Amino acid sequence: MLARLRAGLIHPDLAEHFAEEVLRALARAAIDTGPDRDALAAQIAKADLAIDRLLNLLEQADDSASLLARLKDQEADRSRMQQALATTQHDALAPALPTVTCHGNFPPPSIIVRPNLRRDNETNEIHRRTD
Repeated sequence: MLARLRAGLIHPDLAEHFAEEVLRALARAAIDTGPDRDALAAQIAKADLAIDRLLNLLEQADDSASLLARLKDQEADRSRMQQALATTQHDALAPALPTVTCHGNFPPPSIIVRPNLRRDNETNEIHRRTD
């Protein structure tokens, strides 16, 4: 009875189905983090406009010390937001997967899913174990 159950659980079609579900979960995780990236991108665009306005004011102003201080603050804010955006994109590329532990005399899983760490996150690699 257990041998039949084991044979039914370790089937190539089941492994392919599992891999498809994992890839769907990775895609959903990337989509779920989208609004944060969009909000950061919008804030960066606003900071760029503010920096442009400050630069225009600097060209026309006689007393530029306060404008220079504001410009440095805006540029520092923009830099922090750009770094946060890059971090958000990196985190979306490699979401955490749950850990699965097999107990008993079951063989190791026949499939390993590794997110491809490309910047565009278009592909994920599935490697079949050969041992």
